[in-house]
This record gives sequence, structure tokens and C-alpha cells, in this order.
Amino acid sequence: MSFILCLGVSMIGFLSGVFINRRLIEKYSINPGKVPFFELIMSAGFYLNFLLSGFCLKFIEYCLFSIFIIVIGYIDIKTKIIPDKIVLYFAVINGLFVVLNLIAFKVPEVSSNLLGIIAASGILFFVSYFSNGSIGGGDIKFAAAAGLFLGWKLSISALFISMIIAGIILSILLIAQKIGKNDMVALGPYLSFGMYFAMLFV
Repeated sequence: MSFILCLGVSMIGFLSGVFINRRLIEKYSINPGKVPFFELIMSAGFYLNFLLSGFCLKFIEYCLFSIFIIVIGYIDIKTKIIPDKIVLYFAVINGLFVVLNLIAFKVPEVSSNLLGIIAASGILFFVSYFSNGSIGGGDIKFAAAAGLFLGWKLSISALFISMIIAGIILSILLIAQKIGKNDMVALGPYLSFGMYFAMLFV
């Protein structure tokens, strides 16, 4: 693929990040920081999506999925909240893609998508129930919405990956005394990473 084409896709991702971040700053009073971290992640996501799928329906699916999980993870790490409205939009978009794939490509694995709704989210629910709510309802809903697109196998893989990454990073932060044992931790960014990795590489 030509350098110009890849650069163009990356720029579209970056500019999308600029636009979306401005809206998030206005709506959720998020401090954007000095480094355009959000925009760079969005740009890298678009580039990887294009690199692994090319220009096709899958590329559009990947990009929309990426936008939502990056936004949700970003809001969670900044505010410790996952907004229900964004998760609802995420679920609706994923549902539309499932229906579109069913109609256009006769994809026979719709049952996997439906099971994906309760796969990872069900595990998180039980963990939350037996640990006095250590995992928030927003994380559970987020996993359910993503599972509709990923299907149950990728949902479980995404959860497994996110828990490993979260365990490593949080252990380092605890040892470095950057966080305390009783501090509230945003799980959304780790879930987002696991979902993205599972979508592209599992």
C-alpha cells in the first residue's frame, strides 16, 4: 500500500480524534493535557485497521468499533465513568453491523454474536456480584455491547487479554505507590485494549 494512502488514513483518524475530543471536553469537562494522546491513538487505530483490512466494509466496521472503545476507555480513565448513552449507541451500531453482515454476506454465526452479549459481561457480572461491586455496571454494559460485535470467543479472549494487561500495569503502579489498594481504578481502558487486540489479532 502506498505511503500517501496510509498517511491519508492516519490523518483522517487524527482529525476525527481532534473533533471528537473537542466534544468530549465540552460535554465531560475533560482536561485534554499537553500531548494529543487521544488523537494519536485514534490515528494509530485507523492506520492499523486499514493495514489489516484495506478499503472494505470490514474497515468501516473496525473504525467505528475503534472509535467507540477508544472514546469509552478515554472517558473512563479521565472521569471514572462509562456513560450509558455512549454504550447504547455502541450496542446499536454493533447490532446494525451484525444485521448487515447477515443480509449481505449470509454470515451463519449470528448465534455467536448473541452469545457474545453475555460471555465476557456475564463473567464480569459474577465477579462484581461476589466481590461487593468491585467492577462497575458501566464495565459490564460495555463488555456486553462489544460482545455483540466480537462474538463469544473473541469476547472471552478480549477479557482475558485485558485482565492480564490490567494485572501487570496495576501491580507496577502499586509497587511504585502511584495508587493505593483501595483506590478506584478505571477498568475501561484495559477492556478497550483487550477488545481491540482481540478484534485484529486473535
